Amino acid sequence: MNIHTIWTLAKLEMRSCRRLFRYWVFLGIALFVCGSLYINYITYFSSWPMSPSGWFLETMEARYSFTNMIEVWGTLFVIGIVIVSFDYHHRDIQARVFEVLESRPANNLELVVGRILGSFILMLLPILLFFLVASCYEVVASFFINANRFGSLPLSVVPQLFWNIVPSLLLFSAFVSCLAIFVRIRMLVLVVAIGVLFAHIFFFFQLPQGLQSVFSLFPGSAHLHSDIAPIHNAIPVLVNRLAILLAAFALFALVAAFLKRTQPKRVHFAVSGSVCLATGVLCVIGLYSSYFFTENSRNRWVEAHAAQHVESFPKIRHIDGSIDLYPGRNISVDLTLTLEPPKENPTDVVVLSLNPGYRALKLWIDGEEISSQNFSHGLLKIPTSVLPHDEHQVRVVAKGKPNENFAYLDQARDLKKQALPGVENLGTKSFVFHPNFVALVPGVKWYPTSGSSLNESLLESRPRDLFTVDVSVSVPKQWTVAMVGDRKVDHAQNRITYQFNTTARVPEMALIAANFVSRSTTIGGVDFELLLSNKHERNLNVFAPYVNELENWIAENLENARQLSFEYPYGTFYVVEVPSTLRIFGGGWRMDTVLHPPGMMLLRETAFPVARFDLALQRNQIDETQDGDVVLEKLIQYFEDDLQGGNPYTGFSRNFVNHRTSPTGRGSTALDYLIERLSTQLITERDSLFVPSLWEYGMASDSTVTVVNVAGQARVGPATAGRKRVAVLPSSWEEIEKTSLFDLELVRKPIPSFRALLTKTDVLVQLMLEQYGTEELAYFLNQLSTDFQGKSYTLANFYDTAKVTSIDLHKWFQGWFEATTLPGYMIANPRITKIRSSTPELYQTTFVVHNTETVPGFIRVLSSEDAQANFTHHTGNIRASDAIFLGGRESVQISIHSEDPLAGVEIDPYLALNRTYFRVHLPRYDDESIETAPEEPFLSFIEWVPPESSAVVVDDLDPGFSIQGQSTSESRNFSNIFTTVLPIAEEDLDLGLPVYAHALPPPGLWTRKYDAKSYGHYRRTHAVVEEGTQATSARFVATIPDEGEWKLDYYLPAIAFLLSRADDTIVAVRGVRTSRYYRAEGMAEPDEPEERYVLTIKDGDEEGTREFDVTQAKVGWNDIGTFHLDSTEVEVLVSDFAGHEDIKVFADAIRWTRVVPIDIGQEKESAQR
Repeated sequence: MNIHTIWTLAKLEMRSCRRLFRYWVFLGIALFVCGSLYINYITYFSSWPMSPSGWFLETMEARYSFTNMIEVWGTLFVIGIVIVSFDYHHRDIQARVFEVLESRPANNLELVVGRILGSFILMLLPILLFFLVASCYEVVASFFINANRFGSLPLSVVPQLFWNIVPSLLLFSAFVSCLAIFVRIRMLVLVVAIGVLFAHIFFFFQLPQGLQSVFSLFPGSAHLHSDIAPIHNAIPVLVNRLAILLAAFALFALVAAFLKRTQPKRVHFAVSGSVCLATGVLCVIGLYSSYFFTENSRNRWVEAHAAQHVESFPKIRHIDGSIDLYPGRNISVDLTLTLEPPKENPTDVVVLSLNPGYRALKLWIDGEEISSQNFSHGLLKIPTSVLPHDEHQVRVVAKGKPNENFAYLDQARDLKKQALPGVENLGTKSFVFHPNFVALVPGVKWYPTSGSSLNESLLESRPRDLFTVDVSVSVPKQWTVAMVGDRKVDHAQNRITYQFNTTARVPEMALIAANFVSRSTTIGGVDFELLLSNKHERNLNVFAPYVNELENWIAENLENARQLSFEYPYGTFYVVEVPSTLRIFGGGWRMDTVLHPPGMMLLRETAFPVARFDLALQRNQIDETQDGDVVLEKLIQYFEDDLQGGNPYTGFSRNFVNHRTSPTGRGSTALDYLIERLSTQLITERDSLFVPSLWEYGMASDSTVTVVNVAGQARVGPATAGRKRVAVLPSSWEEIEKTSLFDLELVRKPIPSFRALLTKTDVLVQLMLEQYGTEELAYFLNQLSTDFQGKSYTLANFYDTAKVTSIDLHKWFQGWFEATTLPGYMIANPRITKIRSSTPELYQTTFVVHNTETVPGFIRVLSSEDAQANFTHHTGNIRASDAIFLGGRESVQISIHSEDPLAGVEIDPYLALNRTYFRVHLPRYDDESIETAPEEPFLSFIEWVPPESSAVVVDDLDPGFSIQGQSTSESRNFSNIFTTVLPIAEEDLDLGLPVYAHALPPPGLWTRKYDAKSYGHYRRTHAVVEEGTQATSARFVATIPDEGEWKLDYYLPAIAFLLSRADDTIVAVRGVRTSRYYRAEGMAEPDEPEERYVLTIKDGDEEGTREFDVTQAKVGWNDIGTFHLDSTEVEVLVSDFAGHEDIKVFADAIRWTRVVPIDIGQEKESAQR
């Protein structure tokens, strides 16, 4: 090809495009959008850095959203290519350029390449110019500490620009040219090209995360950017880009072949294009096949590991030896395991797990090399015949690079197979073995472990291995290694060796190595070392003036733990930065964070290492010589709010108890989680939460949660609020009420099991702290970890140790922990009086709390005199009592004394069938005629039983209630429409009805709402529908004792009306206003005569209709009428349409009351008496 000819044709195309008005309009819009997006990213900054509490990119530093921004820019300029090029053939004819082109001595390929190159350069130049300006700004801004910027080096832009944008622009340039050859209708070319682009975008978001890198136009969107371990040259990225370039070249050749010019080599062009296209397709097929090959390999591994017998798993007591790291190339391990073979082994082998990426494996038993072992599918099987004694020294020597797919084989949910947006933000690499960085986490089995790689977190069947460590690690010079235990250095000429030793037992070990910048100190006898990448040193200098405050805070917390007899066991605690590409969640039923291995805490590079604290200090005008406590508080809050595993409270306390001993036997998984939560509260007194537990398993919305801000209570952070949200999910309680913690099906039903475990153990821990105290519980846990250090204990051992330490767990704990039955509370006889002869004058609010179940429980009374207090939004001054114990079927009278009448009282049921806080409905009173009464104690146990009633009530939570004509799938479908666009939580169902808290539900859909003034036995709920179409009905089925005359009442909650704030009188019926542009709650039309609920009463074969005028209704029970019933089973259907679309239909409860006929003779006899 003639370069001069191609360049001449390219200039001709550029000149032609520059004359187009639409080009300049597009260019202006595109640059405005790019600039706005760039400015938005670099200026998205609050007064202090935001902790990564979710998966939206706004919670990360701007540089890590850079690839997503490039994707938007690339898509925008691809559209520009289409807009500019779709009518080039028509423009040639109109300008008579086609005649000139026909006479040029250019072959078809030169003509096509020149034309495409012209439009390509015309789009690429503005991108390059924008990046040049942005890069110059980044350089200049780096010299000003108060400037907003990405913080990436300008050179880092080049590979991202090349790999993400250039191939895709070339592809669509060629694609539009190809369309223009075959489709002469200009607008059709435009529509088809843009349609293909958006169809690809839609298709891309439907793909599982594991396949996104195969079909991505912009491969950066399938991975999170990393400064310290970039993956631009990863094989899938290179093959993807090669496939797109080959497809572009194929289209070049095909256009040249089919161009209507009498030029030679047309067949040659067609063949070349076909070959390029076929090669590109083969590249895509290769990537696609490799994905399924990997999945098939995982399936084979899972099958092989599932076939192993637990009885063949040995106990590992000690690991020593050496590890040689050659980053990016291979690992050499020479490790000796002190191993105890199982005593009752029905098989002829002892089973270990080791990553199948290792090769040339050799084995020695007690110093003698053997060759009878079998190593396949990640299983190392040693014949029992060579392990005759109770303990052996098993030396394993291997070399290779671990297979990253051999990790977390037992994960509850494979997110790579899910079409969930934002999954790449969780990290996509199970380990990092980069030339610049090595991160080996336990789940990848980089060292030999006992047994198979499945169900390691199910302690019922697999007691946790606990071992000591004495290992040396050799790395390149200038590198630093972090591992569990104290570290010693042995320098060599070309490499450096670190020795790690710990006499305290660990269940697993991680290894992190790189060229780090180190900061270390000793506080309270514990060595702390912070290791950050040399690219992220800024915050080390920012916080240098506040080191004393930070050390004092750590020393204070260590001293508090020491006073509770907790001693950090591993000598040194490492805080290490890891790449953003490292997957932060593990496997098993819990899919817990991997950022807290024993003796370490791993920091994602997306969080603290790059957070702009320097900018925060400048903007808040905090001087280095002052406000140290403010800076410390903000820093602690930043880590506490981190829900991506960067919260130190998530795993630090595990080092004191959970990593040193382990439960086994029935209920041990739940017991282990309980002890983890209990030790965390004792040692740190803070909550933590790992966000995949919320997003993956769903989370309730804010309005379904009551978080009470008791006077003096600490700030409620995202972790605490998140745990409370999970604790009110209907699915959590459905599992709690039918399955005990002992019987949770963690493998088969991990989602509801996790919800139930989190909800129930949080309450158990809270009550244990309140009932037994921190010192007693700390002594108990220390006694437990001391008596069973390095060993496993059963639930009986747990109870026995508690008894020895004077803690009685049988009174209430055992029943709650091992059974499903729960207490349930009701309120009775509320009244307000003045205390007789009190000075000053005091009000007395009394009411009865009755436990209607046989199971004992606890309650707490919350009250406030503040009329502005809001229990739901935890505003105002709210007082809280201590926990009150109620036995089964026991009653207690509560008397609250106050200077002013109480504005509100709520009961915290802890763990009960009431599920969450419920209100005490106080009676109205007249201050002038209020009764006086003698002073009552706050707490009085009384003999009281609920009065019997012959009325038959059916509530919306009773089995007799259902929605006719609406299926569960309909309830779910609407909430799932947007899950492919945004990472929103799944909609939860409460007994088959969806719960919409933030937004109005779709028209015609029955939903369940929570309201304190609804009717209910334990829970106060109602069903409601808006803009019904007479297609569905609320169905109440009641079973009455006998036939006869019965009166029907219908309950309407207060929320069905708009009430006066002054005296709670009804102003109007609540409805929903709709227009062309919005739907919102408001006042319904009160004067419409047809606004009536339509009730259909079915009595056996008889059926009748009764209308209920809702505009004349009242809050509470409303008389519908008297009916003669000839059947003991009666059905009441409430239509979803009340005569007008504005009217909401509420279905809360119905009541049938027997109508006793009056005997006239008996009445006269009674009157004569």
